[in-house]
Formats: sequence, structure tokens, C-alpha cells
Amino acid sequence: MREAGRSSGILMASLVLCVTAFGVSARADGGGKAQPAGNGISSLPLEAQCSISAALGRDLPAYRVHARGVTFQAVNTRQNLAADFTAHGVAVRTGGTKWGMALRGYGYGDDLTAVNDATPQAGANQVKYRRGPLTEWYVNGPLGLEQGFALDARPNRPPGSSTLTPSVERGDRAAVGERVTSGSSAMRMGGVVEPLTIVLALAGDLVPSVDSIGEGLTLAANGHPTLRYTGLEAHDVDGKNLRAWLEVQGDQLLLHADDAGARYPITIDPIVQLAELTASGGQGEDTLGASVAISGNTVVAGAPGVNYGQGAAYVFVKPASGWANMTETAELTASDGATNDAFGAWVAISGNTVVIGAYGAPLGYSQGAAYVFVKPAGGWATMTETAELTASNGKEDDWFGASVSISANTVAIGAPYAANSSYEGAVYVFVKPSAGWMTTASFNAELVPSQGTYFGECGMSAAISENTVVAGAQGATVGSHGYQGAVYVFAKPADGWAGRLSSIATLTASDGAVGDRLGNAVAASGDTVVGGAYQNNTAQGAAYVFVEPATGWASMTQTAKLTASDGAAYDWFGYSVAISGKTLVAGASDADNYQGAAYLYLKPASGWTTTSHFAAKLVASDGAGEDVFGTSVAISGATVAVGSDGWPGGDAQGAAYVFGP
Repeated sequence: MREAGRSSGILMASLVLCVTAFGVSARADGGGKAQPAGNGISSLPLEAQCSISAALGRDLPAYRVHARGVTFQAVNTRQNLAADFTAHGVAVRTGGTKWGMALRGYGYGDDLTAVNDATPQAGANQVKYRRGPLTEWYVNGPLGLEQGFALDARPNRPPGSSTLTPSVERGDRAAVGERVTSGSSAMRMGGVVEPLTIVLALAGDLVPSVDSIGEGLTLAANGHPTLRYTGLEAHDVDGKNLRAWLEVQGDQLLLHADDAGARYPITIDPIVQLAELTASGGQGEDTLGASVAISGNTVVAGAPGVNYGQGAAYVFVKPASGWANMTETAELTASDGATNDAFGAWVAISGNTVVIGAYGAPLGYSQGAAYVFVKPAGGWATMTETAELTASNGKEDDWFGASVSISANTVAIGAPYAANSSYEGAVYVFVKPSAGWMTTASFNAELVPSQGTYFGECGMSAAISENTVVAGAQGATVGSHGYQGAVYVFAKPADGWAGRLSSIATLTASDGAVGDRLGNAVAASGDTVVGGAYQNNTAQGAAYVFVEPATGWASMTQTAKLTASDGAAYDWFGYSVAISGKTLVAGASDADNYQGAAYLYLKPASGWTTTSHFAAKLVASDGAGEDVFGTSVAISGATVAVGSDGWPGGDAQGAAYVFGP
């Protein structure tokens, strides 16, 4: 659990100034860290408290907003909160304490456009205040009360406009300006770049304090944390990540964002936990979530422990009403499945086609197999495979199917102990026949490292992006560093995938060390490759980003190294990785007493750069120790799936979670 007073950013769809108030109770343990109390919202990780279930709140009468004369009221008994919405502002009550917020202005520097009182408008579990181009809104749901802002156009300073000056000395404001990139096109005052600012007047008997990274607020009564105001991130309409931070000045809360170059209109919408996915007949040791994949509205989760290790995979299709907690739409199994096949240890999906690895087949001898399932015309239903893929030159203990990936009509399957007696490993490429996937199919190409190493384990992970296949080799020796790990890049020849092909580039970490295991997980999107090194830095872990040079792939070290600012030894950050466009996800399955977490990073406008600052930390709303949430991650557009194969609490029945805006 992170320390009290800390918060994480929340991934937003556009430019975001989004904050959430929660009831919090904390106590200090012997090590001085704040730990959650055992009841209510405080039993959840602080990051999960930011995941507001707006859709659930809309459907449950308990979270509806009710009229009280000229005001409205929202009650949240689960969080011990009540909020009154008047023309003047919002008053939040919890226990015997009160805290008030009233929007007072927005703009740049000293020249802020003042806003007047506005009549609140309510519907279902939402309240909105409309003030010209600026809309302030609130949503009540099971996990708390969420606040946000939407701004239609960039503020200006028309002659004679009413202005509001925040209570801040010149030197303090200059310090804020210095945090903004020089050369910004934001408003300038006295040579200082001024960020976009929204000003809220504070009232009540709680004392606010901003956390060390400026993204969350703790409200305390007599030194005891009582409310949290957290979850701040900024993006423009193009998805550009903007710097955003909070500041308290006297009785005012300032929300800052550097909107230099941002395209308006801007909106406010966080990423939230949308659904928890489980198997209808799930049992302990099924390990659902050991692998996850997502394509559009469909999530696939592998459960290799089902039926004494025979394994299964479950398909979940987003309902018309949106993601919600659910059990499977369909169960996929192998027609020739047997004990210890580990079917479902790795899954992949592209459009209507699912590929599932079973590295233990046949009969647990680990030559391995992979199975292709094509969505029936009537939609996904419980079924066995459309085709079974094997390596014609395979042998016992190859582990063919230890990893699988699919892109359009091309499938890549890792066999980390194949190729020769040195166990260098290989990846096999299968291209869909013109007549469609057959009952059986032969591989088109065998991919091997140009300079493999003994027990390199190439193919322990694999990914495809367009005409490029990348393979993780977590056992590769780099220099004299055994098991430092590497990632190999393979390019599709002009005449197509065929024959035995060698890698065109080897990707390594400039600071790699013995036992880092770079390549245990890999992902690729366009010109970008990500490799996880979960054993780096005493198993705190890291994710390395490699961007293809303009001249094409060549052996290189990383473009950027990503870590978590709140990381600790043995978190296993990077045990799983995924990337889609400008968004990257890294799982840290062993973080927080093996509860686990997943971290989101957004590509800066200037390109990927080494950082420990994440856009969001995702955790399960019902997370507990030994859930190992983050064992697997997947992303499709703005939707993220995370596997938690230890859920609940180490029983290993397993679950998968869906997050999205």
C-alpha cells in the first residue's frame, strides 16, 4: 500500500483536471507508513478509490441525486459521504466534518475570468454547473464522488473583462511558472510562463495538504486524514499528455495545466475500472487471468490450471449496455486436451480470431501446440478449435506455444527451447491459408536469433506489429551477463514469410545486469517495441522502450527506460507489458504484498523518454494480498485488460479486470 498523502494520476481521454473526494481513515504502522483501515473505502488502495463506477451509480437508485428545494443532494452511504449542491458551490460532509468547494475563476496568471453562481442541473447520479464555455460536473457512484471540468475553448482576456486575482505572491507564482516548459505558448506574465489555472475557493474545518508530486490532496481533521481529493491528469483532444498539478494557496485550491499547443475543446473523463471478469464455474487453482488479450469489444482470458492443468480460455464480449461485472460469453478448449497441457498459458486475439498456446501438449511432454478459434457467424459460443498448429520439426520440451501473437492473418508462436540442443529458442510464423484456417497447418517460417546464446529462450515472449515480429529472449547472455536478456527483431522479407530467417536487430538494455531477464515479456505497436525486465534492480523491475530509427531497425540499446516512482524491490514491474499507439501498460504483479498493480504511461509529445512518472496506477477495487494483479496486461485503444491469476487472495481461481474511460 502506498503511503497516505500520496496519489496517482488517472489516464484521461482529453485535457483533464479531474479530482475525486473520498472518505479515508488511516493508521500508521510500525514502519511509519499509513495503512488502510479495515472498513469502507479506506480498505481499498488509494488508486482504486480514483476508479469511480459512474455507470453502476447511474443504475443504482442509492446513488441518484435528489432535489431539495432549489438545491440538490447526493448521498453515498458506502463512503459515509453526503454532498449538497447549491448555486454557490458544493459542500461535502463526512461524519462530523465539512468541506466546501466553490468555483471562482479560470484563465492564466493574475488575469482570471471570474465566474458567477450557477444553478445546478441534475439527472440520475450526475450534477452539472454550466458557465459559458466551462462546465463543472459531479458523478456519484459506489467508490466515491467524482468532480471534473470541461472547457470548450482556450480562455482569453478580453478588454474590460472581470478578473479575479488569486492570493499568491509574485515569487510563488514564478516558481509555478518555472515548472512549465520554456517556450510555451501559454500566457506569460513578467517573463514567467503561466499555466491554465482553475481556481476553487475552499471552506470548512478540514486542513488541505498537497502530496509531494502535486497530483493529490489530503484533507485532515486534527491531523487525521479524512477526505482524499485525487486523480489529476491532463490531455488534449489529440491525446497529448499535458503537465498538470495542484496547489493550495491560503483558502484557494488551484488546478494547473500547461496547455501550450493543446487543441480545444477539452473534456474531462478518467479511466475507471469497468468490469471484473470471472468464470461461471471457476475453482481454486484455475488461474484465470494468467494471460489476457483484447481486441475491440472482446476480451480473452486464459486459465491454464483448469481441470488439472488441461486448461481453458474464456471469451468475454462487451454487452450493449457497456462493460460490467460478468462471467464468460464462451469457453474455449482443445479437442485433444489432456492433463498438464497448460492450454491458456498465453492467449492472443485479432478481430474474429483467437490463438491459444498450450506449451505442455501433448500429454504434458511439452513439445507444445497452439490452437486457432474463429468466431462463428452467430457469435462466440463454447467450442473447440478451428485449427491446431504445431511445428513439423518440433521435439519434446520445445515449449511451442509458450507465447502466441496474431496480427490480421499472421500468427507468431514462440518455442523458447527449440532450434537446437543449445535451447536458443525460436519463433514460428503461420500465415492464414487462402481457404481459411485448416484443421492443421504447417508453418511458413522459422525465426531464430542471428547470434543465439545457450539457453537464450528466444520465444518466451513474442509480438507482431505489421511486418515485424519481435521475440523476447529472457535467458540471453549479453557480454558476460547471463540471463540479462534481449529482444530480437525479425522483418518480413519482400516475398513473404518463408524458410529459416535470422534476426535483423538485437535490442538490449544499456544498464543491463546479470539476471535482469529482459524479454520475459514483449509488446510492439508500429515503430515501437517494449521489453519487460522484471528482475532489474533487485526485482523492482523496468520496462525498456525501443523506437525504430529512421534508417530502420538495427542492434541498439533503449530509447527510454520506464520505472514506477513508488516502486520497491521485488515488485516485478515489467513482468507483463502491452502497448497500443501512444499508451503503454506495464504489470507489477508482486507489488504491495503480491496484490499487484498495473502502470500506464503516455508517450510525451517530444517522444518516449526515461521516466518514473506514470499517468495512472491501476489496481483492483477488491484487491488483496497474493492476487498478483498484473500477471498479464493487454490494451486495445483506450481499453485495458489486466489479469489477476491469484485472485482471490492467493486462492488462484483468477479474474480479469477491464479499465477504460
